Amino acid sequence: MINMTKKYVDIYNMTSDHNFGPYHDGDLLSLACCMVKIRKRVGKLWNSMENPEKNLEYWVVGRVASSLSSSKKNHLVYFMKVDNVLTFAEYGRKYETRKNGNGRNDNIYEFDEGKTDEFEPSNYKVIHSEPGHSPEHDIGKGKFVLLSEDYCYFDWRNNPYDEKLGRWGFDELKWVAPGKNGPFRRKYDFENTKKIIEKLENIKLDNCQKFEPNFNEDRRCGNQNKIC
Repeated sequence: MINMTKKYVDIYNMTSDHNFGPYHDGDLLSLACCMVKIRKRVGKLWNSMENPEKNLEYWVVGRVASSLSSSKKNHLVYFMKVDNVLTFAEYGRKYETRKNGNGRNDNIYEFDEGKTDEFEPSNYKVIHSEPGHSPEHDIGKGKFVLLSEDYCYFDWRNNPYDEKLGRWGFDELKWVAPGKNGPFRRKYDFENTKKIIEKLENIKLDNCQKFEPNFNEDRRCGNQNKIC
C-alpha cells in the first residue's frame, strides 16, 4: 500500500454540458459516464492507497471546449475534489437510479445482484438509454464513479467566471508534457500542481455566494447551498 500524501490535477475540455457527465444536484457531484480514462486512473490510485480520503488529493477540472462554445472557450465549467470512489454496483445501491424521471441523471445502470464481478459490463442492465453511452463504454472502460461534495459548478453560459481568468489563468504555468489521453489533458509538475490547487481553493472562497436554490437555473457549490 502507498502511504504518503499525493496531489494530482486533471484538466480537460468539455464538449457538452447538460448535467449528465458530470451530474450535480446541489449536494453531490458525480462523474460516472464520461472521461473514462480519468475515472479509471483515479479509481485505481484511490484503491491502491491506505486511507485515500486523507492521503490523496485529486482534483478534476472541466473547461469549455471550442466545440461547445467558441466565445467561451477555456472558461471554467466545474471543478471537483474527489471525496469518494465507487463501483457502478455500489453507486446503484447507495443512490437512487434513474427510473421514471427520478434519481440521479447518471445512475443509469442496474447491477445483477446474482453476479459477483462488479467490473463486468454484461452484469449490468441499462435502465435509461443515453446516446453514446453503454455499459461497455462507461463501466468496461471507466470502471469507477467519482464523487465529490467539495465542488464548484459555474454558470459559464450566462455569467462566466471572471473574464480576466477566462482562460483559467493557468497558461503561465509550465507545461511539462502532454498527457497520454491526447490534447485534452496537460500534465503539470509538482510545484505547478500545488499552484493550481491553491488557485482552485481561492476561487471557491472568493466566488461562492449563498443563495436560495433554483435547481432549474442555478449552478451551485457542493455541500453548502451556494451558487458560483
